[in-house]
Amino acid sequence: MSLHAPTISERHPFYVARYVSQPDEVRPSAHGSTICELPNGGLVASWYGGTREYGLDVSIMGARLRQGAAHWEQLGVWADVPNQTMGNPVLFPEPDGRRLWLFYVVLYGEKWTSGKIHYRHSIDGGVPWGPEQTLTEELGHMTRNKVHVLPSGAPPPNPTTPSGRSASSSSPTPTA
Repeated sequence: MSLHAPTISERHPFYVARYVSQPDEVRPSAHGSTICELPNGGLVASWYGGTREYGLDVSIMGARLRQGAAHWEQLGVWADVPNQTMGNPVLFPEPDGRRLWLFYVVLYGEKWTSGKIHYRHSIDGGVPWGPEQTLTEELGHMTRNKVHVLPSGAPPPNPTTPSGRSASSSSPTPTA
């Protein structure tokens, strides 16, 4: 008779290693990944891939892991601006679960300082996405961190404006 009771980690692993995507001949490089949980318990991930960082063939890619599934489902290209490099996708599920937002940078010059933030949203977990829109026309913006919502439901102040208050042209919460 065994007196050993299984631990939580023996019953329900906290960590399972799985490849989301493998490099291929078209996109041998992948970088700048993001992941989030959907209201249904599934996961979505996004990254940028192409021949290299700053490459003009870089696209924003995506994949989904349905709750209980063993393998990621490749969802292909989520955003692509021909002849311009892209990067740093950030996924944000609305707190009420209505929409999933995808923010990313499109470069209009040779360096990250020439970036504009673009975005799309989906009402069904990333398949399909709504039209691409530009958050602000001002150059020099970058995505990096997850979007945060204050307890009031409002976005935090935009630190890139001189007053610390969100300007209509650079509000972190799209209205579309």
